[in-house]
Formats: sequence, C-alpha cells, structure tokens
Amino acid sequence: MVEMDDAKSQAELRDKQLSYVFVLAAQLTISLVLIVLFLNSRLLKPLRKLMRFSDRLSHGDFETRMDLRGSDELGRLASQLEQMRVAIKHLFEDIGQREERFRTIVTQVPGAVFRFRPDGPIDFVSDAIEDISGYSASQFMRSTTHAWANLICPEDRKRQRRTVVAAIADGKPYEIEYRIIDATGTERWVAENGQPQMGENGQTPWVDGIISDISQRKHNEMRIEGLLAEQSAILDNVMFGVMFVRHRTIVSVNRRCEEVFGYEPGQMVGCSTAIVFPTSFDFETAGARQYPTLGAGEYFSEERHYRRRDGTLFWCMVSGCAIDQNRPNDGSIWVYADITSRKEAEEKLRLSATVLEHIADGVMVIDEKGTIVAVNPAFTQITGYTEAEALGQDRNLTRSGRHDENFYQELWKELVNTGYWRGEIWCLRKNGEQYLEWLTLTAVRDTRGITTHYVGVFSDITLVKESQEKLDHLAHHDPLTQLPNRLLFHDRLQHAIQRTTRDNEQLALLFIDLDRFKNVNDTLGHHVGDELLKQVAQALSDKLREGDTLARLGGDEFIVLLENVDGQYGASLVAEKLVGMFEQPFMVAGHELFVTCSVGISLFPADASDLNMLIRNADVAMYQAKARGRNGYRFYAPSMTGEGVERLRLETFLRRSIEKEEVFLNYQPQVEIDTGRLIGVEALVRWNHPELGLVPPIRFIPLAEDTGFINQLGKWVLYEACRQMVRWQEGGLVVPKIAVNLSAKQFERGSMVAMVRDILAETGLEPHRLQLEVTESLIMNTGDALAFINDLHAVGVSLAIDDFGTGYSSLAYLKQMPVQTLKIDRSFIKDISTDVNDEAIAIAIIQLGKSMNLSVIAEGVETDEQAAFLLRHGCNQAQGYFYSRPVMPEDLLQRWLP
Repeated sequence: MVEMDDAKSQAELRDKQLSYVFVLAAQLTISLVLIVLFLNSRLLKPLRKLMRFSDRLSHGDFETRMDLRGSDELGRLASQLEQMRVAIKHLFEDIGQREERFRTIVTQVPGAVFRFRPDGPIDFVSDAIEDISGYSASQFMRSTTHAWANLICPEDRKRQRRTVVAAIADGKPYEIEYRIIDATGTERWVAENGQPQMGENGQTPWVDGIISDISQRKHNEMRIEGLLAEQSAILDNVMFGVMFVRHRTIVSVNRRCEEVFGYEPGQMVGCSTAIVFPTSFDFETAGARQYPTLGAGEYFSEERHYRRRDGTLFWCMVSGCAIDQNRPNDGSIWVYADITSRKEAEEKLRLSATVLEHIADGVMVIDEKGTIVAVNPAFTQITGYTEAEALGQDRNLTRSGRHDENFYQELWKELVNTGYWRGEIWCLRKNGEQYLEWLTLTAVRDTRGITTHYVGVFSDITLVKESQEKLDHLAHHDPLTQLPNRLLFHDRLQHAIQRTTRDNEQLALLFIDLDRFKNVNDTLGHHVGDELLKQVAQALSDKLREGDTLARLGGDEFIVLLENVDGQYGASLVAEKLVGMFEQPFMVAGHELFVTCSVGISLFPADASDLNMLIRNADVAMYQAKARGRNGYRFYAPSMTGEGVERLRLETFLRRSIEKEEVFLNYQPQVEIDTGRLIGVEALVRWNHPELGLVPPIRFIPLAEDTGFINQLGKWVLYEACRQMVRWQEGGLVVPKIAVNLSAKQFERGSMVAMVRDILAETGLEPHRLQLEVTESLIMNTGDALAFINDLHAVGVSLAIDDFGTGYSSLAYLKQMPVQTLKIDRSFIKDISTDVNDEAIAIAIIQLGKSMNLSVIAEGVETDEQAAFLLRHGCNQAQGYFYSRPVMPEDLLQRWLP
C-alpha cells in the first residue's frame, strides 16, 4: 500500500511536474514571442533600416535620408549615420568638383599626363595618350611600362631608358625627345618630361610627367633646318660677303665674307666691326657716315680700302641697309665685294690709256666691218691723218698699192683664222710718202668668242730697215771691195755644199792670194794698195760666171766658189783664166802695177766633207802654189800636209781627253765698263795633251764637230761650267751668269733641250744664270733653230748671239728669236779706233741692240781707248784682255771674291 501510495504520489508528482513544465513552456513561449515582438520593433527593424542605409551608402547613394528616430542607442546611431551621410555627400561633391577641375586641367595640358613606376605598372595616364599613340589610356593603365617601351623606335629605345634611369638615380627632372610607332604604324616624335618621386619608408619610386606629340614641330624644324641649310649654302656660295651687324658687333657672316677678310670659320662672330677697318679712325669716321644714312631709310654704299686678318689692305665695295630704319644700330645687313681686281683693271686701263696717248707706236682700232673707230696720237704722227680725219674711214686709208690684192687677202685670211697677224707692210702717209711699218694685228673677241674688233699696232721702221740693210751689207760685205766677206762666203758655201750633196754634183774652191802684195803697200802706201785691191776684185768678177761667188777673206786673199763644176778639169779652166788675167798691168794712181797670184784649189766632196776643211785644204794648196814659184795654181792633195794621218791621230787623242782629264775650262770675266763690276763669265774649253801640249780650240773644235765628239765634249763643258758656278757660290762669290758656247752639231742631234734641263737640275744652278751662246750661222743654217731656241728659252736660260756681225742672218728672222744679248765680234773691236768701217759696224750693232731691247757686249776689248769708245756709244758690257785673260776658276775666285 505504501508502495502504491508512493507510486500514486509519484504519479501525481509527475503529473504536477508535467503541468508545471507546460505552464513554464507556455510562459516561456509567450515571453519569447513578446521578446521577439519587442526586438523586432525596437531592434531588428532599426537594424534592417541601418543595414539598408549602409548598403545605399556603400553604393554611393548619399541623397536618401535616414528616417529612424529614437532616443535610444539605435536612434543615436541612426542620427550619427545621417550626419555621416551628409558629410560623405559633401566630401564626394568636393571630390567630384576637384576631379572635374583636375580633368579640366589635364585636358588643357598639351600632352598626356602620366604616372608610372620604373619597370612596373602605369598608375595613371590621361586620355590624351590615345591621340598621341592611338591606344586608350585604359589599355596602358592595365599594363606596365614595357607596353610603352615597345612603342618606342628601336633606335631611340636605349637612349630613353638610360635617360629615365639616370634621372631616377639622381632624383632630377629630365627631358628627352624620341620617336614612337603609333597604332597605325606611323612614326611620331614625342617629348617626354618627367620628375622622379622618391617613395618613403622604402616604397618604390615613381615618375610623374607629361608626354607631348611634337611631330609637327619636328617636321617644321627639319623643314626650317633644310631651308636654313639651303640659304646657308646659297649665302656661302655667292660671290659676295654678307655680314649681319648689331651695335657694330658681328652677329653672323657667310663663308664668303670670312674668305674675303681672311678669317677661319666662326672667327669673326662676336667681334667688333673694327677688325675690318684699316685704323680705329677709319672705324669711327665710317660709323659717323654710315648710320645716319641707314637711319634715314636709305642704302649706304661706298668703295674703300678694308683690312684683312693678315693686315693687308684691299679694295672693297660695301653696301648696307638697316633692318629697322628707326633703330639702325639694332640690326643691319652689309654686303662686301672684293673689287681689287676691278680696281687694278681700272688702273691698268688708266695706265694703258696713258701709254696709248704717249706710246711711239701707232694704234688703230677697227670694227668687224673694217671701219676705223679709234686711233692714238702716234697714229697721227706716223700717217699724218688726224683723229677726226681717220675715224669712220675704211681700213684701207693708208694702203700704198705696193702689195697686190692677194697679199691682203692672205693677211686677212690668217687674221680671221688665227686671230693674229704680224709682219712688214708698205703704207702711204697723207702727204703721199710711202713708208714701211711693222704691223701687229690682233682680233678682239667677246665672251662668246665672236670677233668684234681688230687692234693694229704699228711702227715706222723705214729708217730702221735702211739701217738694217746697211748693217746687213756691212756685216756681210767687205767695205773696201764690196765683195762678200768671210761670213757671207761661209754661208753661201754651206748652202752650196747642201745643194751639191742633194744633187750629187761637185763644187770647187779657188783660194787666191796676190803675190808680193806687201811690197805695194810698203812702197806706194796703203791707199794705192787699197785701190789695187778694188781693181783686182773687179777684174776677177768680170772673169767669173754670174752664179759664181767671189769673196775677199781679208788682206790680199780672195776666194772663189764654183758650183756644178766638172771636177779638176772645169776648175783648172777657171784657174788658168784667172791667173792669165794678171798678165795685164793695173793702172793705179798713175802707177802701172804688175801683180801675179797664186791659186789653191780644193774640190767637194773629193777633198773634204765640210766647209772649214774645204777652205783649209784650198789654203794649203795655195801655199803649195806659192812654194812652186807663185803665179800658178795647184790642186789639193792629202800628201801636201799628211792631214789624213794627223787627223786620225788627233781624233784618237781627243776621244780620250775627257776620261784622261786633259780638257779643262778657263773663265774670262765679263764686266760693266763704267763700274768694273763683274756681271758674268764665259766658259772656254782648253785641251792640254801630254804629247801635243796645249792644243788650240781652232784645231780640235772643228775635229770634234766633224767626228760627232762635240756632243760628248759639249755636255761635259756645260756640266762643268754649271757645277763651277755652284762651287763659286759656296765659296762666297756669286757670279750673275755664265756663258757657254753651243755648236751647230749639238742642235742637229735634237737632244739639246733635255740635256740642258737635266744638267741644271743635277747641279742645282738656277736657269736664269746660264746663258747659251749661238752663232748667226747656226740660226740661219739649222732648220729647226727657232724651235730649239724657243724650247731652250722655255727652260729659263738666256740666249746670246755670238760673233754678231760676222754672219749672214735675217734680222726679220732675228726678231722672232727670244734672244737677250748680242755679242760684237772681236774683229770689229780690234781696229775700232782706226778703222771707220769697224767703228760704223760697232755703232750700228749697238743701236740695233737698243732698238730691239737687247743687251750688247763687246768681245776682245784690249785697250782703254776701245772701252771708252764703247761706253761713249752706249755699250756698257765688255770682255777681253784689257780686263782679264781667261783664267782658272780659283784665280777668278781670288780676284773677284768680295
């Protein structure tokens, strides 16, 4: 029971407990419901509002207000969030305004603004980058700096990177211009300006900057540079100097200006313009004259002397203008032209005009139609026609009629073809008198080569021609008998030998000597002897053919040239006729004189092959005739002198003379007569053989010419003479010139010019100190003499005609020779004080030399009287025993060393 009660009690207790549990659960549920409702109205709703408000803020909605009210914590939190919303709204409005202002600024910046980190991201780049590169800003900001580097031209990429790296390392701003390839493949020029920024606390540095498109500027610069280069090239190549001046200081010049004043490129810039004026006074006065003119708006121009860098003065024409006439000192342009050549030409023209007014030669200018357009006063003096009478007249105004029409046609043909004609022409004066003129006609051509005028320069050579003919006659004829002299005879014989050789004929020489003529002179006097010689000369001439030549060699010696003779037979017929002529007496000054003659005959080519040996052999034969009793004739035979063997022996010795040092040179001084000053020397070859002794030149020189050894000997003489001149100079004696004789045989070889040039080069002697002497016969008898002599003249050596007056030369031909000196032969000097003929010849040669502007030197001066005569008549140069015999080089050095 108790257990049951206990069980019942327990059951009741469980029921009660279960009831209590349900009651408590109901209370709790109600409480929870109440709590939930309370939380929902007081907590969850406000929290949801707060959540929605927060979401709106996070999405940038700052306009919707917070409508939660309350004094509790959530109300205060809502109030604070509302205040935050308003503050954030104002902040974003301010940020927007700032961003707008920034964008406005960025868009106005001429380029793209950027920020990048080296080898890292591009933090920012403005939209302008798309206009520059063709790629959008967003594309770059999603990539690194390598994207931009890939756009840079490969040629500029390393240079851009080095510049940026160096700027970041130094913390300094940088500028660089380079090229990129944009999105279209077009090359563009950009300018990058950057400022490195150093990060704090180890942050990575960055670079802020601007990239600008400068393609247009670069293209303009290149075009400007091209234009400037073109203008500079034009200015540098114009013929005038151009100078830009500011405040009288040189700002710039062209190259021609630097060349005109002698400065190196760039040396004139920055200098005062005083450097181009001769003196400071000129500088100041020029400024006082120039700038007022420029200020008036006018050009300033003048011609005056300016100074080069080296100090030399030159004529210059200068013209200038101001860039702004109100401020001429602030800038002016000056143009300089070197007119030195023009000034010199003007001076030459002035001098030429003066010369034409006072020159002794007549000058006539004719146009292309042959009308006289200008004459000088000398024209009037020579022709008699005044300028007014001559102008407008035909070129034939002074034609004499002495020349046929063909002469004038050939003259004008040559003048038109070559532009030059020179020669002798007979003309007619106004008074009807004929005269001979030496005329030179020259064509004047314009820049196109068309002949516009002809200039004729002429001189009256009538008297000169007469003097020339007289001198020519005196030089080539015996003054007593008027027969050809030795010189003329030699010339005719030389030509006869050439003709005979060419035609394979024979000729004969008859050497005639009057027997015992000396007795006539000694007993009856020289005047009777002279008259006898005249009659003998006339009688001999009467017995000869017209084509034969009779000459007087001197004294009582005559010689006859018979051409185209029939060997010994023909010559003997003439000889017998001449010897027989002397059987009749000569009546002289009332005296009946009986004289006989001895005749020697030599034949060409049987007895000799050259002129001198032919004469010599005839002379030998003549002496044989005298030895046989006179009054007869003899033919030459080698046995008369043993000449053949002797000649061969002498030739053998001569050919070894140079190698055995047997030949040597003597030197004869040439002096000024009035001062005694040494003006030169003549080299004379000598041969001293150990067996033959001192062999005279007259003996071995002809042999050398005959055998051809003259070329070797002549070369040795020329070389030794030139080398001796250099030795004297090294010893302290400067001899002005040395004269060396040339042989005709040397010219015939044709290598003379090259030999002279080589010897001068080898010895070091100046060409003008060497004078080569040639004879008249060489000039006349050598076909290419003029060409050879012109070639020698071109080498620079001077030329002299030796033994002048003894030859038979054409003075007209002589005019063409570039000779400087005439040497009067000693034969005319010997008896100059006693023989009027020698005196006349010497004076004529001196006057001829003066008229041809040649120096004249006399040979063989042995007395003071001879020297005084020469000096009195205008010859101031001489050589001879009176001054010195030919001497050895050391003796001359000792005598004339200062």
